[in-house]
Amino acid sequence: IPEPDNIDLIRARIYRHNGRLAERFRDGRIILAGDAAHIMPVWQGQGYNSGVRDAFNLAWKLALVANGKAEDALLDTYGAERREHARAMIALSEAAGVIFSPTNPIVAKLRDGVVRALGLIPSVKRYFLEMRFKPMPRYKEGALVYGSGFKANSAVGRMFIQPQVQTTSGTVRLDDVLGDSFTLLAWGTDPSRWLGERGRHFVEKLGVKIVSAVPLTQMEHERERSDITIIGDTQGRLKTWFGLQNKAIILLRPDRFVAAICTPQELPETLEAFRKAAAITD
Repeated sequence: IPEPDNIDLIRARIYRHNGRLAERFRDGRIILAGDAAHIMPVWQGQGYNSGVRDAFNLAWKLALVANGKAEDALLDTYGAERREHARAMIALSEAAGVIFSPTNPIVAKLRDGVVRALGLIPSVKRYFLEMRFKPMPRYKEGALVYGSGFKANSAVGRMFIQPQVQTTSGTVRLDDVLGDSFTLLAWGTDPSRWLGERGRHFVEKLGVKIVSAVPLTQMEHERERSDITIIGDTQGRLKTWFGLQNKAIILLRPDRFVAAICTPQELPETLEAFRKAAAITD
């Protein structure tokens, strides 16, 4: 590269990025996370984010095993769930590197022209600014209940939405209501009525929070209870979400991924299926 007359070049360094993925994330008492499990090129800045996702997935599982509430096998679901998404993020970062660093000046100018043209379209510009092209995590196996088998359009294995909801204390984000526990979240019904004996044991053992969402207009008619939290659907997002699933109750994991979804009548057997999938001790 020709050196400009008015600049003294002190040092130059060539950056060679790596994209690497561990064959497995767990080996006995050794568990890999973050850069130890997956190394990503810098182009999308997703190395740190992926490490946080690893920790969020693993923390509650370690806690259950350490407290004797789950068997050691639960830790194997960490790699089963996280490895595929880490692979997808590495592939995205490598693709971005090809786009960001062409060595041919003609290709670079062509790229710049395409980017400027796309930036003139508001919806496309927003799509890229908000990084909606990133692959979202979708767990196809692990501590999940798919019923008759994996379905691409199922909400199971996906992160739940984050709407504003109404409580007796005011309007807050849903996560502020749920906290860091397992949650049985239902639309328009009381999950506690359908638990059964083993279901109640499961709820008590894991400290599962029971939440019922209702239309905002119904909030004033709901009485405050100690065993269940009532929330109002201020934005209509919960009604829409449950309407698309056509089932009224979901089990949310502490990392806010949907572990299972069912009708009220299916709740006892669904909780038992999750207990087995997550190696929860009886």
